[in-house]
Amino acid sequence: MLEKHLMEIFDNINEGVYILNKEGQYIYCNSAFLKMVGATKDDIIKEKENNFN
Repeated sequence: MLEKHLMEIFDNINEGVYILNKEGQYIYCNSAFLKMVGATKDDIIKEKENNFN
């Protein structure tokens, strides 16, 4: 429940938000982040952090 609520908040803010797992792979990103890096969610999820910085 809390996770769903947080994702709803993240999805509706204008700041780029992403979450990495302990291996440094993206497991979540919002649309503002996708606009910042010029990628799609399919491009980002499971990629390593340094591939998009």
